[in-house]
Amino acid sequence: MQQKTMRVKSWDPTTQKFKYDVVKIEGYRFTDDDRMKICSEFLESGQPASVFVEKYHLNSKEVLYGWIKKFLDGKNCVPLESFVSPDPMKEKSIEAQLMELKAENKRLQEALDMANLRAKAYETMIEVAEKNLNISIRKKAGTKQ
Repeated sequence: MQQKTMRVKSWDPTTQKFKYDVVKIEGYRFTDDDRMKICSEFLESGQPASVFVEKYHLNSKEVLYGWIKKFLDGKNCVPLESFVSPDPMKEKSIEAQLMELKAENKRLQEALDMANLRAKAYETMIEVAEKNLNISIRKKAGTKQ
């Protein structure tokens, strides 16, 4: 989280030249990692979005919901099929194999984290719907199909 800044051009009468000053403005910039951490914290805490809007100085709840949608939709999740190849370690040195396996492990960990975050989002959505709308969404044990 980094505070937003803006360059302002102003006249300096002592030097008779224009100068540029960096001025802090309202708001913050977030990296994707920051956004993912905020989303996972929101989903795991169960607190209302307004708490996170105030805590992280977001413009509105829709910003937070947009981040959740961005990071939890199927397009941005890492597909596991892309990592399967017929003979991935053929004719490579041990160091190259090790580096490739570490990179694959990192990608798979990210895919797992995204899947867990998505599952938590769906659970939260169902819990909120059941609580606020008094609708039973989950399947009951022993029901006939």
